Amino acid sequence: MSVIFYHPQKQRYYLFSKGAPEILIENCRYFINKSAAVTEITPTYRKEFEQTVSEFSQQSLRNILLCYKEISKEQ
Repeated sequence: MSVIFYHPQKQRYYLFSKGAPEILIENCRYFINKSAAVTEITPTYRKEFEQTVSEFSQQSLRNILLCYKEISKEQ
């Protein structure tokens, strides 16, 4: 599921998507870490992420990933 949000103060558009982590992570290049800093997703981080999602799934926990992208008005 996705939604487009317009931020009036920044005059920018954002596309927010939520869904299955296994699907969405493939299209992500960065993440926001615990310190609120944008950090590149390395192959090591991607593997740790996939392991965590798998462990949560084995415990019957539902996993949802939230992604966003800044987009132009024309998109």
